[in-house]
Amino acid sequence: MENFEAIDHWLAYNKAASIDELAAASARYNGLSFNNTLAADRQGETFYTDDSNVPDLSPAALEWLRTDPYTAAVFASTGQVVLPGDRSDMIFTGAIDFDNSPSLRRRDYVQNSNDSFWLSNPEQPIRDVSPLFGKVDAKQSERSRYAHELLNTQRGRDGRFDLSELEKVILGNGSYYANQRAVVGGLCQHYSGQTLVLSEQVSAQVDPICAAFAQWDGQFNLDSKAAHLAREFFRALDTSQDFVVPFDATQPTTTPHTLKSERTILEKLLSAGVNLQHYGFALDAPYGEIQYLHKGNERMAWPGPDHSSGGFNMFAPANGMDLTSFAKPAPTPLTSIVDGQPLWSELTRDGYEVNYGSSWMMVVGFDYWGPVAKGLLLHSQSANRDSAHFSDSSRRYAQQGGLITLPFYPWQIALSAISSTKLIVKKD
Repeated sequence: MENFEAIDHWLAYNKAASIDELAAASARYNGLSFNNTLAADRQGETFYTDDSNVPDLSPAALEWLRTDPYTAAVFASTGQVVLPGDRSDMIFTGAIDFDNSPSLRRRDYVQNSNDSFWLSNPEQPIRDVSPLFGKVDAKQSERSRYAHELLNTQRGRDGRFDLSELEKVILGNGSYYANQRAVVGGLCQHYSGQTLVLSEQVSAQVDPICAAFAQWDGQFNLDSKAAHLAREFFRALDTSQDFVVPFDATQPTTTPHTLKSERTILEKLLSAGVNLQHYGFALDAPYGEIQYLHKGNERMAWPGPDHSSGGFNMFAPANGMDLTSFAKPAPTPLTSIVDGQPLWSELTRDGYEVNYGSSWMMVVGFDYWGPVAKGLLLHSQSANRDSAHFSDSSRRYAQQGGLITLPFYPWQIALSAISSTKLIVKKD
């Protein structure tokens, strides 16, 4: 679709002084291509919208998308819409307007963790919008479920988040699956002393791998032992088959849950262990020896879980893509010695090389005078390897130094200025 309003749309967002003005900007312009927009004001109101530039399909086209078997199957599996090109009633005439886009205002919270608009707040699910915006009644990612859990368990005694509590959440390296350790421990105890056959060529002793997994503290910090074993194990889980309670659209933020206490679950842990051992990784190594960021010629130990581990603050190699200017393309992932398939965790012989994930972090609150903000650009600001700012923010994050206070008022900006440049444009 043509999109000539992106600059005006973003400028209006940046100039908005209230949620009403932000919503008005969304109603006036249709220049966003894919973004979820979330905002909060000092009065305690929150706002969410997916005001993406989405085609406004006719009722006939929507009915075709829903009922034609081929079209419905393609849309369900790929998200792509394939409509007959020989029918004029299938041609869209413009973009869906703001009033018919997903949006929500709440006094408690709104959130989005890269899932659809549906559960921006589970107390008030969003429905009755075009299916092109995303799915409803669909299984949520581990990251989304963990986000809802954190919102409900990490608030202060007053039921709200202050700035320090919010910073602790977004910098946290916990895992949605950490509470499954008891199930795994029970399986380890039941099969203790045994050697299980994993394939025609591979068997594994239960006790050494289970002993390593027992050392995992449920976190993905630099000093967390066996976190890479947990990561490989979680990546192998099938959320459609491996849990006692399956996905339930009426309980979408907590299902599926509870690992099955079955031998197949333990076999997945053992497979993770033998693969790591085969490629030379100590099972109880600290995570800082396994996951890293390349900045220039420096290998920087890097904390943080991946998406499939149920991490909120997540990182990944991302198939060698460099989506956040983190690093050079990652090496080729390894292959499982159990089934010959690629390790979809994208483990390489060097470990996990981060080049995707959390990038710009920011928390904002309000004091008596106005906004108070802290933030950090994790991949650092400068692309110049000779600059002091080529890796300073990255190192601060890697050493878990916390966010930096951001200037807002003119006097704060003046005090924080390092240098200034005056540009003069001369017209002929």
